[in-house]
Amino acid sequence: EEKNGVELVRTRNCLCADSLANANPEDLAKIFSFVLFANVKSKHIVLAAKEVKNQFHGKVPETISSLKSITGIGPKLADLLFYVNSYSAYE
Repeated sequence: EEKNGVELVRTRNCLCADSLANANPEDLAKIFSFVLFANVKSKHIVLAAKEVKNQFHGKVPETISSLKSITGIGPKLADLLFYVNSYSAYE
C-alpha cells in the first residue's frame, strides 16, 4: 500500500522534498493549523517541494541564487538555508 506524502510525514517523520511534493496541501495544512495562513503556506510548501524535486533532483540547492529561485524563499531564508546547508554549520 502506497502512502501519500502527509502520511509519510506523520508516520515516518519523513520531511523530505519527495514526501512533501506528493502531499495534499489541505491535509498538510491540518498538521500545522496553528500557523497563520496555514492553507496558503501549505500550498507554497508543496509547490516549493515540487520545484526542489524537479529542478534540483530532491537535494536542497547550495547556492543563494538557486535557493532564492524556489517559490517562497526570499533573501533572509536563503541566507539561513545556505548556512545550515554548508559544512561550516556542523564544525
